[in-house]
Amino acid sequence: WTSLEMVQTQAKNICSGLSEIYPDYADIFSHNADNFISRAESLAKTEDNSKHFNAISFNEAFEYMLEDNGAHIEYTIEIDENISPTAKEMAEISDRAKESGISAIFCADDSSLNFANAISREINSPVYILDPLTYGVSSNDYFDAMEKNISIIKEAAEND
Repeated sequence: WTSLEMVQTQAKNICSGLSEIYPDYADIFSHNADNFISRAESLAKTEDNSKHFNAISFNEAFEYMLEDNGAHIEYTIEIDENISPTAKEMAEISDRAKESGISAIFCADDSSLNFANAISREINSPVYILDPLTYGVSSNDYFDAMEKNISIIKEAAEND
């Protein structure tokens, strides 16, 4: 869902599946899918992967949109309420991040933010907050959220 190319395939598959189950509404599903795909194609044209930079992601959902916009993901660190890195692991990540030339750290506005900020202080790279589009906290509109995410990633690429 965070790759504007892959989300088009997902929309087609959802449309196809719903049309099989509810054939009386197939035209409506098709119309809505076409509109969604058109918007995704249009927004995808704003992506830019010409500026490459090394990054850390604190959410695996970000990887597709980051890579579509020029980021090379050196590390993905998953944080949740049951799992978080130890102090030793954080120190190792910080050391490896310094060696890898990490220029940006991406996380959601959740429990991973504290860990991202800790690594940021150690390696002197900024933290950028993206919307993982997994809960309706920051946007009710998928395309508004994706547009904002792309803008933030472009800012990170420019600051590299």
